[in-house]
Amino acid sequence: MEIIQKRSRQFRYLCQGLFVILPVMTALYWFYAKHLPVSQLSLGCYAIPVTLNPVIQLAGFMVDLIPLSIKLFALHLLIKLFKRYEKGNIFEMRNVRIYRHLGYTLFCWAIANIINKALITFVLTAANKPGMRKIVVEVSSFDFMSFAAGCIIILIAWVMAEGYKLRREQQEII
Repeated sequence: MEIIQKRSRQFRYLCQGLFVILPVMTALYWFYAKHLPVSQLSLGCYAIPVTLNPVIQLAGFMVDLIPLSIKLFALHLLIKLFKRYEKGNIFEMRNVRIYRHLGYTLFCWAIANIINKALITFVLTAANKPGMRKIVVEVSSFDFMSFAAGCIIILIAWVMAEGYKLRREQQEII
């Protein structure tokens, strides 16, 4: 049990660090976006001429807040889960709810990534001449993996809930 508690504490610290670093890195990315090569401006493999100004940079940052907020919520759930593991609360119904919320959060993350890519391409090309503006809707294997991981986590939550119910029934019988 001590090993689980120790590893849970380490992962909680990691999640807490990411909770701070991700927003800072997103803000820095958009603040310094003018200095990045065009290939690193979230356009994927599409050769789209881009002119950046402060308004476009701010709009890009605002659009990136959509998936960022979902990532932060997922990290918040993981922090809660690891805190519970640190306290020795392993097979409890509250953990099942956290797992279930985490699974649905991954669904939302997959959808938000698709929306984010479309909005980013629109924002980055909005100042271009007519005919050079684009909206690119792209579904990547990462989006499918996020969705599949969400399904698996929800299944794990369901199995944990059933196990919890069986344990409770056995405790009541004894």
